Amino acid sequence: MKRIFLFFYLIIAINCICKGQNYNQFTKNVGWCLEQYFGTGSTLAAYENNGDTLFNNLNYKKMTRDGSTTTLIREDTVQKKVWVILPDSTSETLLYDFNLIVGNQITLDYVGYSPISYQVDTVDNITTSLGSRKRIQLSTTDTNFAQELHWIEGIGSTYGPIYLLDPTFAAGQFGGNGHCLICCYQNMGVQSYLGNCGIPLAGLGGSACEPFISPSSIENFITKNSPVNTYFSTPNLLLIKSNKALIRDVRVFTVDGKLIDHYKSNSDQLSIQTNRWNKGIYFINITLSDNQVLTKKIMK
Repeated sequence: MKRIFLFFYLIIAINCICKGQNYNQFTKNVGWCLEQYFGTGSTLAAYENNGDTLFNNLNYKKMTRDGSTTTLIREDTVQKKVWVILPDSTSETLLYDFNLIVGNQITLDYVGYSPISYQVDTVDNITTSLGSRKRIQLSTTDTNFAQELHWIEGIGSTYGPIYLLDPTFAAGQFGGNGHCLICCYQNMGVQSYLGNCGIPLAGLGGSACEPFISPSSIENFITKNSPVNTYFSTPNLLLIKSNKALIRDVRVFTVDGKLIDHYKSNSDQLSIQTNRWNKGIYFINITLSDNQVLTKKIMK
């Protein structure tokens, strides 16, 4: 009889270990980069994994936003759950549960609001640069909150890692208030996720997100993902590179539609000095030799 019990305990232990190994850890990322929308503009924010700390005899990761606001994260790889201690709080609240299945209900605690209920609508997979990851889509009927949430195992919410800090999100790329996860990194320069926000990876140079980015990751992104890319090689030198056709015409507009620069070209790249530009958002209208016209948004 003892052998039978020992056998069953061994099977349970192996099963738990296997589950833990198959799970992609949220807290393995070194940083997350967000685009924050405000009115018709946007800016960048960075969350950084600042290592371990003990609280109430439990081990937490310190997640710091833009070097100031810190939240504590605890992750259980067997339960596949993540809890957070939010700023000005000493108690945990659930942040992610990657064991959820379609039809499950879950209660979430946004900062400054009463608990809100979400339902799991779909569970599928998304391909990232480090492989396939589970994705859970949740929804709520409460119009005061983000009505859809998308959680990706090992990455977090597509609104940002600590989405409970703000329940409002952008109505569109150039309007509303909210956040969108641009990318995150499992190691310095090793990208684990690339989102679909308005700012491309190459545009992150010089921002709060730059410590997570390696020059090779920017170059690989430029080469593989777009016919034309714009990025700052230095704070005042804007580079435009075409991977498809020659650049014929470049026009630079302010966010309110004012033309501030116009260049003619017959090359696959163009350099623009931006010393006299004010800080802010600009739109670059690029015409290629094959008559394709592209518009890029940049932030100086």
